[in-house]
Amino acid sequence: MKRDSFSIYKIWNPIAIRLLRSPLHGAMSRNTLLITYRGRKSGRSYTVPVNYARDGSDLLILTAHEKTWWRSLIGGAPVTLHVRGVEHKAQAEAYPPDDERMLPAFQQMAALIKPLRRAFNLTLDDDGSVPADEATRAAADGKVMIRVMDVPQS
Repeated sequence: MKRDSFSIYKIWNPIAIRLLRSPLHGAMSRNTLLITYRGRKSGRSYTVPVNYARDGSDLLILTAHEKTWWRSLIGGAPVTLHVRGVEHKAQAEAYPPDDERMLPAFQQMAALIKPLRRAFNLTLDDDGSVPADEATRAAADGKVMIRVMDVPQS
């Protein structure tokens, strides 16, 4: 797939990063955080704004497979998070589409986030879980889940 030289993210990401680091982060930081990681090849530090959901002491982040930043987190990597105005050091791991942990993590995130279920037309079982049916598998297709472990509540 050929990438366009223009991307809305080239404009949006710097704005989101500034806003999330400012005292005005309020409503935006309720479901958006900054994740800073080291590039696996370049060794450079990168910061990306991402949406997240809390799963106990872990955070779940969903991204598209076409994005490449998550590859630096395969097998686990240290990250710095900026969550609700507070910085945390943590360990993150990416679950690509072919990872057996991807679908259960996607189901967990969908159970936590109603707009995600609505976007993919997913339903909850009587016990509040998202079934691992064909609709859920189709919704998770082409996605990558990142699990950030042991992040304190902010």
